[in-house]
Amino acid sequence: MRLPLLALALLLAVPASAQVAVLEPVDEAAQDPSFLLFRARLLEAAQARDTAFVLSVLDPDVRVSFGADNGVDGFRRRWLRGMNPDDLWTTLTRTLALGSTYERAEDGTRTATAPYVFGAWPDTLDAFEHLAVIGERVRVRAAPRPDAETLTTLTYHVVPTLYDPGLPETWRRITLADGRPGYVGASFLRSPIDYRLGFAKRGTECRVRYFVAGD
Repeated sequence: MRLPLLALALLLAVPASAQVAVLEPVDEAAQDPSFLLFRARLLEAAQARDTAFVLSVLDPDVRVSFGADNGVDGFRRRWLRGMNPDDLWTTLTRTLALGSTYERAEDGTRTATAPYVFGAWPDTLDAFEHLAVIGERVRVRAAPRPDAETLTTLTYHVVPTLYDPGLPETWRRITLADGRPGYVGASFLRSPIDYRLGFAKRGTECRVRYFVAGD
């Protein structure tokens, strides 16, 4: 994971004791128009539930887990047989909608990662203990209810999180810079170890190299 200069500057501007950084959205796909088109086509396929296209762009050794069950057959078993197929389309769409980081290797291979939350995540912050706010002026509530008092708003901040087994799935507990607890709707937050897509391109051919979550 890389730390863009802008994000680094913003991070350094925040006192270490605050445990809060800012991770601005990044989308470097435009550096390669053909990759931009490929990503757009994959997003269209996800929205159209086009299984044939998605399978056609997987690398033969695509990684879909940190175990041994990988490759195209592993993808089929995990996403098309073992899990509700609806989860595939929802997860793909959400992941592709959050921008990409992009790199060129010395051997000519070009790689990209979606979403930006993974690719641009600051190495100085624990990925298991923080979440990224993926919106502007996102409300932090005093309780996990939409009608609870608004404590503050956050824009693309990275905030410490604390697992609370009693919370509804639609809410997350976070810690503000002043130490107060707060609650944010889960749809406005993203973990850097949530699902991410890795792409590799040689010549004009793009392939999905991995589609995993966790670490």
